[in-house]
Amino acid sequence: MSYAQSGQWFGFVKSTMCRWLRREPIAQPELRGRVLELDGLWTRTRAGATELKVIRDENGVALGAFGGWAGVIDQAWRQGAVQPAHLVSDGDAAIAAGIRMVYGRQAPHQLCHFHLLREYRRNIGETGWREARRLLASSGLAEARGYAARVAALTGGQGTYWCRKALEKGLRHLATGQARFKTTSPLERHNRELRRREKMGTVWTPHNLLVLLQNRGLLNQTT
Repeated sequence: MSYAQSGQWFGFVKSTMCRWLRREPIAQPELRGRVLELDGLWTRTRAGATELKVIRDENGVALGAFGGWAGVIDQAWRQGAVQPAHLVSDGDAAIAAGIRMVYGRQAPHQLCHFHLLREYRRNIGETGWREARRLLASSGLAEARGYAARVAALTGGQGTYWCRKALEKGLRHLATGQARFKTTSPLERHNRELRRREKMGTVWTPHNLLVLLQNRGLLNQTT
């Protein structure tokens, strides 16, 4: 193949890809579930690095968007997730603030157990580690409070704040009956699949990336 022919072929492929990336995304089902998982994924396009916010319900329907968390959560609300029975996320303060803004302070917001335990190990260490894990695995609040008292005693009060946080935000599944959604691990696995399937550095803009992921069935809704 001559140099000129190679140039023509490259131009054809590039123009075809550009048209494909700019096309309207394929229509997909909206968020209708009662459980919402929320997590961010750092992506890189030719425009630079930016965080993709992903919200997924228990049916596997996933919304992806760039921008602030409050706006993305509001988009989920407008798509049908009007009164979720259970929301689970890591300790990102922006997610918590967005949930409060859209769903109110009484929203059933569960903090991910994996992230809570990682926070414990990072800030407190190994002392009381077994009791902290048992606190989160408790089958009722009375049992959990007993382990909280043991953690506080073993750590000389250092673990008191963590226990208060775990009791308030780490055991919402006991009230909502959603023990299957105590962590964001399923959504994080989904997000790793997004990263694995797409060579994000080769995509031109964040909008192109959203359309690409949606048309490949990795996101159901985008904004």
